Amino acid sequence: RQQRPQEPDLTVGCLQKRAVLHFEQGRPQDALDDAQAALLALGAPRPGQMDMALMLRGIKADALSRLGRLGPAVAEYEAVLGEVRRLGRLEQASTKTVLNQYGLALMRGGQSLKAAEAFGQSVTMSLAQGDPTLVDIPAQTNLARTLVETGRGAQAPPHFEQALGNAQRTGARRMIASVALSAGVVACDLGDLPRCAALLELGAGHLSAMLPAGNAGLAAINILRARLALARGVPQEAAEQTQRALALYGDTAASAPLRAQALALLAQVQLQQGDAPASLVSAQQAVQLARTAFADFPTSAPLGRTLLVLGQAQQATGQADAARRSGLEARRQLDAAAGPDAPLAVQARNWMATF
Repeated sequence: RQQRPQEPDLTVGCLQKRAVLHFEQGRPQDALDDAQAALLALGAPRPGQMDMALMLRGIKADALSRLGRLGPAVAEYEAVLGEVRRLGRLEQASTKTVLNQYGLALMRGGQSLKAAEAFGQSVTMSLAQGDPTLVDIPAQTNLARTLVETGRGAQAPPHFEQALGNAQRTGARRMIASVALSAGVVACDLGDLPRCAALLELGAGHLSAMLPAGNAGLAAINILRARLALARGVPQEAAEQTQRALALYGDTAASAPLRAQALALLAQVQLQQGDAPASLVSAQQAVQLARTAFADFPTSAPLGRTLLVLGQAQQATGQADAARRSGLEARRQLDAAAGPDAPLAVQARNWMATF
């Protein structure tokens, strides 16, 4: 850059390559800095520079997402997809990658409806090629998850089964574990407890063989064990498993979304145990964490879930007015982010009808 300032394209190219290297080596802030510097050096892209501009904006979005700045990341992905649409390039293979990353940022931000749409577009593009093994496995897994979250659970099992089959063909332990545990959560929520237990064992076996004891990634096993125990009516085991997950998550900003959901689960368990005061404390902590973790978005499904649990704990401790307010806010959050047909939105409406 210093020796050949008269060649801005060279500068942009060097910054782009270094940004990719930073990202691949786990330095998202450095990747973001280089991507922004390259975009500044590029200025208003000429027709021949549009591919580079889109690539740089994609790196910027990925870095923002990795840093947990989900609101700005989503805005950047939407800008990239808007430009791709304007250029008539929606059918290009690279668009699927952007859609997958966009959907992931939306899902992490609790935007279930939009995430399902993004993953659906990506999977549909892949299936149109006529070979189901070409479908991105995480994208199909996440599509199935968001279909369930938005009240279209009947459409999810074929996607889970195809994703799991494709993952097993790869032999990649992490991929198999991820699909199996995600499918297990859904099976548990849908009441298919034998299937949930089988998927739990499959996922836990692969993940435990990969990760050292104490790794935060193992918390996914504890959370599913807790959900299964709660569904089986064994709240003591559910409480123990949830507490183990919370210990693995640690007290970091990055783990806040997961801790919020774990605390909401713990509050549910404590209600089943008949300990309403403890449930209220856990639910209040969950809501506080969720408000911070999902502050980039006006509404989010995870915040709605924590508010619903808070309302139930408030009702159990005799705080009817506070419970009603929490329930109303939970409905607003869930209807907007996950849709009125989402299981949690239906649950919130049914519960509010008891007042």
